[in-house]
Amino acid sequence: MPDDDHTDYKVLKRVLGEVCSRDHHKGVVTVEIPCDKLIPTDNRNLPKGGTCNVRFGPESACRSFKVKLELIDEKKKTRTLWNFELRRLPGPIDKQKSSWTIVKGMIVFKLHKLEENDDWTPLVQARGIDQLLSDESS
Repeated sequence: MPDDDHTDYKVLKRVLGEVCSRDHHKGVVTVEIPCDKLIPTDNRNLPKGGTCNVRFGPESACRSFKVKLELIDEKKKTRTLWNFELRRLPGPIDKQKSSWTIVKGMIVFKLHKLEENDDWTPLVQARGIDQLLSDESS
């Protein structure tokens, strides 16, 4: 009987990075997080051979999210864990309307701004989509 909990597999830890974002001037901002190992399934939030958990920030005017991705390779007997955190968006989003989807090679977020006409372009050009610099604390 196969071991379904994969406790005997080698665990590899990785960090998702190099985020691409666009449509900063529109009401819905697209954020793409690449991961070349991702293969979509019929469930838009579930990658083939793994799990993907997303948590939007706890505040009502949400400005952050975290991604935890786990992929299992049965042949290599490995569990690869990826983590990503976007700590401070340029403006608040409506986390109830915002969504994410697994597509081949990436996770795509559609972030709905609370203020639809708020243009994030100048802020993103100055500091990137994550407004919290690495030397700042949360």
